[in-house]
Amino acid sequence: MDINQQDSHIGGKSGIAAALMVFCVFTVSVLTVLIMGVGAYNSITDASRESYDATAVSAFLWTKTKNYDEAGRVYAGEFHGIPALYVEEEFSGVTYLTVIYQYEGFLREIFFEQGYQHIPEQGIPVLASDAVLFENLGGGMIKATTDSGEVFLTRLRG
Repeated sequence: MDINQQDSHIGGKSGIAAALMVFCVFTVSVLTVLIMGVGAYNSITDASRESYDATAVSAFLWTKTKNYDEAGRVYAGEFHGIPALYVEEEFSGVTYLTVIYQYEGFLREIFFEQGYQHIPEQGIPVLASDAVLFENLGGGMIKATTDSGEVFLTRLRG
């Protein structure tokens, strides 16, 4: 083997090594960017979920109270010792109750004919929620405080 062939053979090995080194640096860079992107995505989705949870309860309560906006038909009370929002409706002379309350990590809703007894487990989970407190403030005002500290106030028509 002559000297020129030996030099090109050595240069070929170093060229391959350099190419592999560049490829490894590129791969590490891409993985770093992907990992940072996943972290940013998780952070954004967590913030979005928290924001949704904080406002969804108030939006749900606002919709319920405005759909049945009449003093005496919507009021705060207790359902088996749990703070609750009651909505009364009348169909064909029969009064029905919709009761909204927080139980086992969810804002729940149950609908039944007045006079019948139900237990909290029977309510349908509507939204995730750790705590909601309802209060009658008088003058048609109802206050609900959510687990995120958000306060929902509504005044019902008389």
